[in-house]
Amino acid sequence: DLRFKENILPLNNSLDKILNIQPVSFDWNKNGYPDMNFDPSRQIGLVAQEVEKQIPELVHTDINGYKAVAYDKLTAVLVEAVKEQQAQMRNQQKKIEILELKLKELDEKN
Repeated sequence: DLRFKENILPLNNSLDKILNIQPVSFDWNKNGYPDMNFDPSRQIGLVAQEVEKQIPELVHTDINGYKAVAYDKLTAVLVEAVKEQQAQMRNQQKKIEILELKLKELDEKN
């Protein structure tokens, strides 16, 4: 709710940040951390340290120094990245249309 928020700022350069994060598949280090009861199946996700370099607000560090990605907050960044990408595509489409018009004019002159 807007009433609960203050110091609201838009996200910037979300597409660049997302492009600098590498999604990975991995297995949990069950032998190194047997008390964690990790899921034995292959996982898909992000490396928290890598995400932290790009978008520190998405990473939580616990009292032992272990890091975790707040995947629920990633949605807002992805929404902004899609909007930025859509703006780039609109600009490219305009440039294509201008070039097509210029080519058509050149063809008509010849």
